[in-house]
Amino acid sequence: MIKKAAIVLVLILISAKYAFADINCNAVRTQSNTVPLSATMTTGNDLPIGSEIYRLTVASEGFGINCNSGFNGIPLVFSVSSEPSSPISVAGSAYSGSVVYPTNMAGVGAVVWYSGHAFTMSSPYTQTTLNYNPGAGVSSTLSFARSVDISFIKTGEISGGFVNGSSLPTVILYSPSVPGYSGLPATYWTLKFSGVIGITSGTCTTPNVNVNLGSHDLRTTFTGKGSTSEWVDSSIILEDCPAFLGNYPYSNPQKTTTTTTSSGASTPTGTPTSNKLVLSLTASTGVIDGTNGVVALSNEDGQASATGIGVQIGYNSTTNPTLWNFSNTWSYNIPNNGSPSITLPLAARYYQTSDVVTPGTANSSVIFTISYQ
Repeated sequence: MIKKAAIVLVLILISAKYAFADINCNAVRTQSNTVPLSATMTTGNDLPIGSEIYRLTVASEGFGINCNSGFNGIPLVFSVSSEPSSPISVAGSAYSGSVVYPTNMAGVGAVVWYSGHAFTMSSPYTQTTLNYNPGAGVSSTLSFARSVDISFIKTGEISGGFVNGSSLPTVILYSPSVPGYSGLPATYWTLKFSGVIGITSGTCTTPNVNVNLGSHDLRTTFTGKGSTSEWVDSSIILEDCPAFLGNYPYSNPQKTTTTTTSSGASTPTGTPTSNKLVLSLTASTGVIDGTNGVVALSNEDGQASATGIGVQIGYNSTTNPTLWNFSNTWSYNIPNNGSPSITLPLAARYYQTSDVVTPGTANSSVIFTISYQ
């Protein structure tokens, strides 16, 4: 009886040891890459703090995890393994919390993120869990690919210079230790940055614009409400402009790809998006018809002012312009040709607003504001 009990006990111990053996896993097709940053761009002085001024998308060739049996619930985590600076919080940024890394350039920070989720060393992001079940005791490999984005954020005034890749954090994609599995933690992807991104900033000299709309015969020019004089070129000409080189916003990032066969990565490519000037107009003499761009005349001291007419303003052409709407602004794409002079085409003319027009001086005043983006 005693002998039989001992044999049963040994069998139970052996069975238990087999049932609770760790599943052994290891990362395959791992990548350790350094991306050579390479771009020169212009950021507008008037962009608000927290604005994204540059984006790079880095795609991997793909990785894998191999285990000697089926597996479940192994986390896949984005994090940072090296931080040249401590992350900070930036008001106005699309990324909440202390996730913006100051770079070597004043006014420029960096965020690393996946699918809108920023991550840092202290706040990693678990993207998913890895699961694969071909059967108990069957060796299995699960392949997967991921990409990661890095964005530059405006954190203050930008005077210009170069952002060094070495001032950016090192990104890792890994699986942490999990009870019941050996071979973990395992790192699939290590991503560093080298090279530089050149950033310029600046504004143009903005002159006052005086426009002579001419003298007109009331009997032939103004024959009823809505009658107009001819359009007169009223363009704003900006001088001493910096070279507006464009930038790489969220909608048009630079892109690159990493592989398992090289420790580097292809040089990021992309065509920059043109910088913009945003023009707004304010009528200092008052608005008669804001939708159709008609402003009132000024009251000239000691002079008889004309009545029954206003000044109508158009944009985007000097001969057949679009009527200005004082509720809106106009975004003008700056040509990427390095010209120190930029012309914003505007036009103006007289517009009859009443049934009766009386003669006199017909002056008006409009204040324009330009935002560099």
